[in-house]
Amino acid sequence: MAIGLDSATSNLSPLQQAQQNLDTTLERISTGLRINSASDDAAGLQIANRLTSSINGDTQAIRNANDAISLTQTADAALASISDGLDQVENLALQSGNGILSAADRDALGQELNQVTDEITRVAETTEFNGRSIFNGDDLNFGLGENGSLNVSAQDVSSSLEQLGINDVDLNSPESREQALETVGQARENIDALRAELGATANRAESAVEQLGVQSENNAVARSRIEDADFARETANQARDNILLQASVGVQAQGNVQSEIALQLLGG
Repeated sequence: MAIGLDSATSNLSPLQQAQQNLDTTLERISTGLRINSASDDAAGLQIANRLTSSINGDTQAIRNANDAISLTQTADAALASISDGLDQVENLALQSGNGILSAADRDALGQELNQVTDEITRVAETTEFNGRSIFNGDDLNFGLGENGSLNVSAQDVSSSLEQLGINDVDLNSPESREQALETVGQARENIDALRAELGATANRAESAVEQLGVQSENNAVARSRIEDADFARETANQARDNILLQASVGVQAQGNVQSEIALQLLGG
């Protein structure tokens, strides 16, 4: 009867397989991922990577949209301040129409008018967002990834007010007071129109943030289903792999003993 001397060799592959399975299971438990390399699931890894890229793009697009919202809020606050200043100019013009005012009273109103118009001009010229002037007539574009882009347009408010003559109004005569009221009315219409435009832009940005958030969340859920480990399953696999590894080691040891006995018998 032939005596097999290769029993240890024949059991080496199952031992290696058991160890490899256990290593894979332990890695999945450690990282929380089912896919840790292309060898685990090449197709799944590619899909997960594409989803990750999409999630990262959505995250940046959300940041961009939020920056656009912050910009519109900053611009609207400045325009609200300018609008308040126009209200003050209107009120001063109406006050100056009071016939009982003295010359000193009118001088005081004129000085206050100059302060108000200077402040209006200052706000229009110096309002910035992240170091960039807002009311200089430039369009600011915010990329939203696959969802296109968002354009924030703010006219050159300072030039617009200057063209209307807001800095030239005076209250020295009934005619100039009427002109001041007309100038304020035109300026207010422009400011209100710009605020409405900025409000619509902010609404679009907020809608984009919401849409991108839902899209990113859905992609994250899909990626999780593909690449995340099932801890309950992997824990069960760990117990199974430990048993198989111990069994393989036992078979390996038994094979080595049998080989030694066979060699002893052959050696007499």
